Amino acid sequence: MSTVNEKMTAICDALREKSGETEKLSLDDIVRVIGELTSGGEGTEVIEYASKSYTGSTNNKTISHGLTSAPSVVVMFRYESVTSSSSSGQELLFSAYVKGQYIYAYKTSGSSTVTCRKTSSYTENYCIRAASLNITVPSNLRTGDVYYWVATR
Repeated sequence: MSTVNEKMTAICDALREKSGETEKLSLDDIVRVIGELTSGGEGTEVIEYASKSYTGSTNNKTISHGLTSAPSVVVMFRYESVTSSSSSGQELLFSAYVKGQYIYAYKTSGSSTVTCRKTSSYTENYCIRAASLNITVPSNLRTGDVYYWVATR
């Protein structure tokens, strides 16, 4: 089973391959490279993307992504944890939506084991959902923890 680190490395490897980058990619670099990638076809157009940080909250579970239509890819991962390590429950580390598939990773508090799942079925606790104007964040985000999201179409 792959760890979150292995999955992020695979994402960065794919971005480096497509972009010609050779150095390690920081979180800011990932966003920049996604924005610079181009699609084929008639002419060349820059892929539209949006990104921002989000602080876990019990109230606001919807983010306006600002794209002209629903994104085909949305990735959200925990950037900074301010939650006490003695907190109980499951800590969502990573959630992604890629063209009809949901991928997420979490660990149970007090455990070092990371569980990764891929499914075609939406699960409110773990899955990020993209719509034409908004992103619905998973309900299992920890209040106060900072997450970073990127959406492209």
